[in-house]
Formats: sequence, C-alpha cells, structure tokens
Amino acid sequence: MKKLFAIFSALVLVFSLAAAPVMAQTLDPEMMAEGCVIRASFNIGEETFKAGDVISGDPEDADNYHEGWSVICMLATVYYVTNWVFYVILIAVMIMILYAAFLFLTSSGSPEKAGKATKVITYAIIGMVIGLLARAIPAAVRYFVGMG
Repeated sequence: MKKLFAIFSALVLVFSLAAAPVMAQTLDPEMMAEGCVIRASFNIGEETFKAGDVISGDPEDADNYHEGWSVICMLATVYYVTNWVFYVILIAVMIMILYAAFLFLTSSGSPEKAGKATKVITYAIIGMVIGLLARAIPAAVRYFVGMG
C-alpha cells in the first residue's frame, strides 16, 4: 500500500509541475490580450466552440472577442490535458498487460512468477479505471454545468 501511495504521489507531483507553466501563461499580460486557441470542441449554453477557434480577451477584436474567454480557455485546456492523460495511461496499461503476459509465459509453473503476473494485471486494470475516470469526470462536469 505504501508503494502504491508513493507512485500516486509521484504522479500527482509530475502533473502539478506540468500544469505550472500552463497556469503561468494565463498571468502573462501579452497572453491575456491574445486569448487562446480552442483545442477541443464543446458547448456552453447555446454557443458552440470548435477546435481551432481563437478566443480573445481584447474588445477591439470583435470577431473573436468573448467576455468569459479566460474560463473558456481554462476549460479547453483541462479537456485537452485529460485527453492526453487518458492516452498515456492507455499506453502504460497495454505495456503492463504485455509484461504480465510475458511473466505468465515464462513462469514455467512457478507460483511466484504467476502471482507477480496476476498483480501486474490487477494494477493494469486499476490503471484502466483511472484512465476511464480521466475521460468521464470532465464529461460529467460539462454535462452537470450545462455545457454539453
């Protein structure tokens, strides 16, 4: 259990460090004037934002101006990051399953190696559940706040 907690803590630390530059960009005055590019399509009320749209915080840019642009950009970034987390976790799960299959094939009846392979598959299933949550939680939040 301690090892699992240590791994989870390390993952949280890595993702926190990766999120710091994204958050720092939102404090940059030049970035605030420019706005952002939407990377994933989503709806807010009756408004639809498509991938590739540019959202600006500058009222002089009438074509791309949106009053709540910072929230829209933050939501688009969260959606984009959770998609990447999902794909990384899927790749890790596939590698773990291949490793467990290798352990089963080379166990030669050894209960220790077979037990280790069973543990690896169990951890892979837990990782898959976490990956599915990385996709489901943002979708559920968007649904409950009326964004799609």
